[in-house]
Amino acid sequence: MRPDTSCIAVSKTARDALQAKWSAVSVGKYNVASTNHDQQVYHQMIHAMAHHAKATRPQTPLVNAGYAMRVTVMLHNMQSYLRFHRALSGSLQHVQIVILGAGLDVAGFWALSQLEHDDDQVHLVEIDVHSVWQAKRDAVTSLNWVVPSNEADNAHVWHGVPQVGKGQCRYSLVHADLRDTSKLQETLSFLQLDNPTLVCAELVLAYLGEQRCDDLLQWCSSNLCRHPMSCLIALEPLGSQTQESVLSGYQYNYVSQFTAKLNRGLADNGSHKGPLFDPLGANRASVIRRMHENGWTSSRILTCGDAAAEAVQFGADLICREVFDEHAALHLHLQSYVMVLGFKHETEHLLQRYMNAKNINERPLGRLLKDGSRIWLTEIERQDEAELRSQFSSTYQRYFDTYPAIKKMVKTALRKDLASSSVDGDDTSKIHLHYRSIDGHFLVAVQYPPMSNINSMTRILIGGIGWRKLSPKEQAARGFQWTSYEIHRLVVAPHSRRLGVARCLLERAESLIQHGTPAYQLIATTPVFQVDATAFYRGNGFMLLSEAEMGNITLQTYSKITNIEQGS
Repeated sequence: MRPDTSCIAVSKTARDALQAKWSAVSVGKYNVASTNHDQQVYHQMIHAMAHHAKATRPQTPLVNAGYAMRVTVMLHNMQSYLRFHRALSGSLQHVQIVILGAGLDVAGFWALSQLEHDDDQVHLVEIDVHSVWQAKRDAVTSLNWVVPSNEADNAHVWHGVPQVGKGQCRYSLVHADLRDTSKLQETLSFLQLDNPTLVCAELVLAYLGEQRCDDLLQWCSSNLCRHPMSCLIALEPLGSQTQESVLSGYQYNYVSQFTAKLNRGLADNGSHKGPLFDPLGANRASVIRRMHENGWTSSRILTCGDAAAEAVQFGADLICREVFDEHAALHLHLQSYVMVLGFKHETEHLLQRYMNAKNINERPLGRLLKDGSRIWLTEIERQDEAELRSQFSSTYQRYFDTYPAIKKMVKTALRKDLASSSVDGDDTSKIHLHYRSIDGHFLVAVQYPPMSNINSMTRILIGGIGWRKLSPKEQAARGFQWTSYEIHRLVVAPHSRRLGVARCLLERAESLIQHGTPAYQLIATTPVFQVDATAFYRGNGFMLLSEAEMGNITLQTYSKITNIEQGS
């Protein structure tokens, strides 16, 4: 897995990491999970594992703070992935969690504790060197977290049935050399490589050496993450090669000291080539470039501090309850680790949007329709544009002969705010960029097939809505006293009408507007002959504001004023 001469050091590092995590939550009293229940479960698990391993020596406040951040960002991203899949299908189905260099950590079992009764075929796979493998198997059996299964074991794999969580799940503990991907593939032949898979690594890739690390990243991309709903999360150190600034000097010294720690006590028998500790990159840009070269074309890289700050937005409580005055050192430390979210070109955009969200309002939202089917409300993507344009055009097509002005309006919209992205452009939707440029937003409602159909993740667009904020000059010209937003291009696919799609889109738009504007006015204009549209607005709290004639067409403008501060 890691350099042969460092196996003893790796085992010690696994124990030291367990001890530091125990100290962070037991001595530092950090709440590393998003809810009290999740925090209690993690605390109980890390307490049990640390006492079993006799790894309960308190650490300094600085170490406690650093490890609390590490634990928080890993748990947050693991939980986000599981919540996404549960929201996608209503339950977790055929999901795999593969933890590289699992050590004596309890994060995988904590993830299993999140399972519900209707979750099925969730598989936790932990991989590490033989000595850690032995210690982990002894611990999880002694703690009664796993009982042996009827599944055939071999010299490298031990299978069991987890006793944590409520769903149907499997556990496989593997000892393997992560540097040898050909043997690794053979050892992991029991995995279902076409299933959605989350690959996790915490301070593991830095041990492998540059070429072996690249080999493993490429192998994970092409093998473990074949399914478009798969991704990789990794927490890894940065390692500057210079000392040109305070931060780069800190990182340079950190790598030197950590390498010396790994070397301590090891006999130099000449068998080891290269550094024992080789960080993923010197900065975020170099990490993104390296990930891209190894098949992860859409990676997001955050410093550990920024990733922890995002986790707090989702409920984590990282308040320091110890006397602490090493703020500068902690700041440097948190800038010296990065959280890597690895996605492939084939990775479904919805998963990327969900995992990359900076706060709860940026996450795609799942909703149930009247017929029990599930939709997602999310940012428009380039792949949605053709269907949206078609639905918008077909909505008005029957009026083209009677009302030439409607035909002209549709052509103008398709040429301007609903224009298609160029063939050679990037992956960002041109419609998305247009609405953002006018202080607006464009959401779509999409559906996916059941997760049982794991080889087909077709994204089906069934509606969309845009809106923009009126400028102060526009508001004054129209006599509006409230901050005003104008609704544009609200469309629903014919086969999905009368199921609540338009209502879901409108409610989501209002929710996002309310996040930044507690008192506001919504404006919507529609031709009077669009009976369904006028009835929709009246039924959702809009009042008729005005009427205007455009040739032989009567346009009605509706208004809805919301003042959250006054409860109206």
